[in-house]
Formats: sequence, structure tokens, C-alpha cells
Amino acid sequence: MYEHLEKWGVSKKIIIAMNKIDRKLFVPENLKDYAYEDIPLTIGYGQTISAPHMVGIMCQELELNEGDKVLEIGTGSGYNAAIMSLLVGNSGHIYTIERIIELHKLAKKRFEKLGLTNITAILGDGKEGLREFAPFNKIVFTCYSKKLPEKLLEQLSNNGTLLIPVGNEFMQILKKIRKVSLISEEDLEILDTYKLFVKSGLTVIASLAGCGKTSYMINKSDEWKRAGYKVSHFNFDLSTAYDSHMY
Repeated sequence: MYEHLEKWGVSKKIIIAMNKIDRKLFVPENLKDYAYEDIPLTIGYGQTISAPHMVGIMCQELELNEGDKVLEIGTGSGYNAAIMSLLVGNSGHIYTIERIIELHKLAKKRFEKLGLTNITAILGDGKEGLREFAPFNKIVFTCYSKKLPEKLLEQLSNNGTLLIPVGNEFMQILKKIRKVSLISEEDLEILDTYKLFVKSGLTVIASLAGCGKTSYMINKSDEWKRAGYKVSHFNFDLSTAYDSHMY
């Protein structure tokens, strides 16, 4: 069904997982006829279920592996968490947070119906993450944020990846942040742009996921460089691509 996502660079492994999870189970009754369309759909409470191509791209950019422990901010319908649960397997686990109680309850019922026992659904504020279950191999936001959440970077494991749309309701930049352990503080001191992270012994490298666009602009952000990041910007309109709520 989702074989066309190969043109977006989505792997066969992810497509197989998406074909196993019936999207129709995650959309309202009055929209089930549109469940297999490659478009976002409303799920009530001012929220949406992401378009399938965006779900595939996000999973691809996360580079999910068997055994990964993943934190998802914004459960929404539960569709994205369900697909990720297959990709991390029984040895992995998905922790997903939703702030809207009605959506949280619906998602939990869907996980139970599908027998997805490697998902823990939590009602709460995703901005704080889940320190009690950290560190996480992967952290993903299915909703946009106005800024990079520093608290969640702290909850990433070494070599972990955070994927997040940053911006506003009209335009977001998809940022892929990787947390990399450094060999030594001494080596780090050589590079001025990394001095912020000398104390922690960590550096965070931020880059932008392509999402199928053929034309783009790459430039350096002085603000991010001063903060100790390497950043590539890739601007495009994602206003209809993500679950619409903001953290």
C-alpha cells in the first residue's frame, strides 16, 4: 500500500511496518474513507494524524533499530507510535506522551487492541520529557516546538538522535540532532564553536532532514554556532505535515 514512499527515500523495512498497521483504526469514523490517502486528517481536539509520507520520513530519519528505547512527544492518534513499535521490536520500547486526555485514552485502547505491548502511553507535558526512563536512544516530536528543548537533549543517550520540527504554525524547520561523545575535552578546546560543550564532554550536531525537496538553501546560523551546534537549515512549508499541536 505504501510502496510509493520509496520515492521519498523510505526504506522497505519501514514500508513493511506501515503496511502492517491499519491507518483506518486511527482516524475518526467519518473520515475512514480517506484513511489511506497520503494526507493529514483531523482527529478532533484541534489535532491531526500526520500524512503517511511524513510518518515514513520521520521513521527513516530516526534510523530506528531493534532494541531502541524511544521517547515520542505528542501521541496524537497513536499511529506513529504503533509503527515505531514494530521497528524497535520486542526488545525495544516506545514511551509516548500526550497532553490531551481524550486522545491519550483513545490511543491506549488502540495499542491494546493491536496487542502492542512494547508501548507505554503517558498523559503529561512533553516539554519535560521522561527523566525517570532516560536516557533514550531516539526522541521524536510529532508536533512543532518554538525552540529546541534543552531538557530533552539531556535525556538523549550518547549517539542518540532527536528529531523535531521547530518554528511556528505556518513554517517549521525539521531538525535532526545527534548527541556524540567526544574523545577528550582537550581535543574539543581546539574548535571555538564547540567550547560550550567542553564542560559536559558532549557535543550536539544538528542537521536538517531533506523530506523530498529538490531545491534548498544551506547556511550557517551564528546563534546556533555560539550555542555549540553545527546547523544546516532547510526551510520548507510543513504546516500540514505534522500533528498540529505545539509544545
